[in-house]
Amino acid sequence: MTRVRGHYRNGSYVRPHYRRISAPAAVAVAGGGGGLLLLLIVLMLIGGGGKGSQDTPVKKPTPSVSSQVHTAPR
Repeated sequence: MTRVRGHYRNGSYVRPHYRRISAPAAVAVAGGGGGLLLLLIVLMLIGGGGKGSQDTPVKKPTPSVSSQVHTAPR
């Protein structure tokens, strides 16, 4: 059972009450932030610890042919 605070629903006030929760919802409530912590750890392991672009060299763009200045012979 869980307590529901008073709230408005479709413009009508619903008084505070208790309601029965199902087994999956009860597990989620009991788990708290543990699932979020586990997700963050897994993402950190998959991502390689956050090194990101430090290992990748940055290539400078090469100039295109149209941007080079050509002079006519004299």
